[in-house]
Amino acid sequence: MNHHATTTNKAIDTILREGTYEGSGVYSPTEKYPNGLTTSNVLVIKKMNSSKYHYKNKLTACDSKTKEIKYKGVRKGEFILGTGTHKGKLTHHSEALIDKNVVSTVSGYLSKKEKDSLIFTVNAEFHVSKNSYDSMIKSLVRKKEKLIHILKEKNPTTKGKPFEIVETYVFQK
Repeated sequence: MNHHATTTNKAIDTILREGTYEGSGVYSPTEKYPNGLTTSNVLVIKKMNSSKYHYKNKLTACDSKTKEIKYKGVRKGEFILGTGTHKGKLTHHSEALIDKNVVSTVSGYLSKKEKDSLIFTVNAEFHVSKNSYDSMIKSLVRKKEKLIHILKEKNPTTKGKPFEIVETYVFQK
């Protein structure tokens, strides 16, 4: 049975603080990118209304060993806080685009809320891997001016380390 945690606008506003962030990320090696990827990112978070938050993340991905640029992309997403019978339930959906084509999607729900973090259970498909990922854990952690985003495979589909993306952002304005 899936457990949907609940939250409030105040808690979301604290973690998903509106503004512009700069950061970097590290993606685990995959069959498509055996050296893994390192990204440079510019993230903009905007509160649209009392129940909807949008974000846009422009990134450049480079081979972690050779530093060769592999692609430039944009990840767009939203968090929606439920109302009525869904009051307090937070959902998330995002898609990543390269050359205006959707190449990756992530979709899920808030499964746990802590003082400085929102933790989601999500399903995902990424162009960096041929695998589909069910029940990944997506964590957003606030540490003062930093926002840390971790997306990790819960039940590894291959032998070895689970697929993981770790991005760290610093608030700019």
